[in-house]
Amino acid sequence: MIVISMSTPWSMIDSLKKWITILSDHVDCLQIPYDEMQEYKQSLIRQFQEYVEPESESGPGPVTALAPPRRPQNPLHPPATTQGGGSGADLVPLGEYTFTTNLGLPIVVVVTKSDAISTLEKEHDYREEHFDFIQQRVRNFCLNYGAALCYTSVKEEQNCDLLYKYLLHRIYGFSFNVPAYVVDRNAVFIPSGWDSDSKISILNESMTSISVADSYADIIVKPSSRKQVTRDADVVAEDEQVFLARQMVALSKAPNPRQESPIRPVSNQKSTSQRAVGSPGSITVSPKKVSDAAKPGTSQEGVLANFFNSLLSKKTGSPTTPVKADKAAATRDAAAELDRMNRLKKEPMWSSSSQ
Repeated sequence: MIVISMSTPWSMIDSLKKWITILSDHVDCLQIPYDEMQEYKQSLIRQFQEYVEPESESGPGPVTALAPPRRPQNPLHPPATTQGGGSGADLVPLGEYTFTTNLGLPIVVVVTKSDAISTLEKEHDYREEHFDFIQQRVRNFCLNYGAALCYTSVKEEQNCDLLYKYLLHRIYGFSFNVPAYVVDRNAVFIPSGWDSDSKISILNESMTSISVADSYADIIVKPSSRKQVTRDADVVAEDEQVFLARQMVALSKAPNPRQESPIRPVSNQKSTSQRAVGSPGSITVSPKKVSDAAKPGTSQEGVLANFFNSLLSKKTGSPTTPVKADKAAATRDAAAELDRMNRLKKEPMWSSSSQ
């Protein structure tokens, strides 16, 4: 059994030639004795000539029940007395292109996916004459090798059961009463022995723009391959540990974010220098004001007023705002300043008493 597909009709003939060559080479490798091989070939020719079309069926409809008994002889190569019962003179002579190549074994050509005919019409603009041209070439091939032909479609459940019953008939000798059927282009069935050159020539009547002599490859052209859609490259995620290690290296090379800015050391240096002079915190009291505060005629309220006025003048005239961290130190220095002023106020009294 050689299987080809209607979904790719441009490769059907090449596929048939390929597999028949492989089958022929395999038969030659078997080294069957010449007399035995000749008997096989003659039995196939007798079976082809003695074929009688059954009259109980008009198409490839439901197959009737099979007769259970098996014949004692080999159904694939029956002897001359089992087919028809007539003499050799009563047999129909073979046509010019019938059994031109006899391999000595029965062959069945199966065309699968016959439902693809509608797809070919829509997508590739195939017409009725294209399918007649395909059928004509396939039937000529089958006639050259004495093969049967069957179109099947699993999707449409077409001829699958019929093919099964016909294989049982040819292999095991069960009865088979389904005639040939060529009306429906999707369900062609031609048993071995039915076809002839005259029957195939009927297909030529429907081919108006196609000649029988045209090359198969010129009529049934393989469509150009569709443009491949460019797909974006797949993005591969980086390993988590590799990503973290790379970030750690980058962070180690970056400057320390906690490093003090160059502005802060200036303020610290300024406050340090102010404390070194001996002034209270960030405030420097002029000697003139201290001496005025030390005079005996100056009251305590005046000293305090001068002190707070100096604070206000320093705050408004300062180019920068004091740092929050120096507030506590300024409070302590103010208390120390008041204490010192009180001591200075009491010193004249001590000096006058001693005199």
